[in-house]
Amino acid sequence: QNITASQERSKQRYDTNRSNPSYNTGDLVLVRVLNMRHKFDIRYEGPFKIIKQLTPKTFIVQHIRKPTLHRQVTTDVLLPIFQRI
Repeated sequence: QNITASQERSKQRYDTNRSNPSYNTGDLVLVRVLNMRHKFDIRYEGPFKIIKQLTPKTFIVQHIRKPTLHRQVTTDVLLPIFQRI
């Protein structure tokens, strides 16, 4: 009982600062590089285009310049690209 109550409190604290971006098929995104080795390495690569949504938080993305490059990623490694006006 104490464990479940503690888990619920932790979830509420985490969710207060969590943003839930919504992505649609066709959106352009950058994908975070997970194995950075040095301070000045690139942090994001792309641009990628969202091709398919597998679950509410999992997507298949395709690189714009290399159409054969596909990845399955989650929303925590995605950064949306906004078009300039």
